[in-house]
Amino acid sequence: MILITSAIFTVLIMDSYVRFTNDQIITNRFWGFGENIHNYSQVVRIKSVRFRETSNGIIESPHHVVYFSDGSIWSTRNIVYRADQNLKLSAEKEKVIIAFVAEKCGKEIERYDFLNRDEDR
Repeated sequence: MILITSAIFTVLIMDSYVRFTNDQIITNRFWGFGENIHNYSQVVRIKSVRFRETSNGIIESPHHVVYFSDGSIWSTRNIVYRADQNLKLSAEKEKVIIAFVAEKCGKEIERYDFLNRDEDR
């Protein structure tokens, strides 16, 4: 039973990804089946977030969230997604990727201290 569970988990992780083309953002979520495709014209906002609150207090956890017109989101906080195995390089590559998305959709990157505290800029 453990072997079967491990095999299913491995397949889901291997099939979880995001691709950025010149026209679209293509995601395949961990629990999803098949790809979700969004044109850059469907991006309604992009947030850059510095911190998050945990049960142990506030921690620095820089990440980005892309909001789409259909109500769905994609976030770099997804534990499966990494732009690079090296976390420092991943953070730098992530900034380049988000800048690319902002340029393609013509949206400014909104900067926030916390994700759900819109008043914190």
